Amino acid sequence: MAEKALENFNTAVELSANTPRHHWNLGTMHYLRGQFEEALTEFLQSTVIDETFVDGFVALGALHRRLGDREASQTRSSAPSRPGRQAPPPTSRSA
Repeated sequence: MAEKALENFNTAVELSANTPRHHWNLGTMHYLRGQFEEALTEFLQSTVIDETFVDGFVALGALHRRLGDREASQTRSSAPSRPGRQAPPPTSRSA
C-alpha cells in the first residue's frame, strides 16, 4: 500500500509540479519511510513554490529537529510576510 501511495504522489508531482501540497505529500511519504534527504528536498520545494505554504515550513522545522539540527529547526524564513501582517516574535525554548 505504501508503494502505491508513493507512486501516486510522484505522479501528482509530475502532473502538477507547481502545486506545493503535492510536494508536501511526497515529502511526508519519504519522511514516514525514513528517507529524510528526499523528504527535505520535497518540503523545501513546497516552500519555494509558495513562500506562504505554512505546512511546508512546519515540516521543514520538524525534520530538522528530528535530524538533530535545532538551529535550522528554529530558523525563520527570510521570505517577506504578507502585507499588513507581522510575523510573531521568535520564541525561546530551553533544551
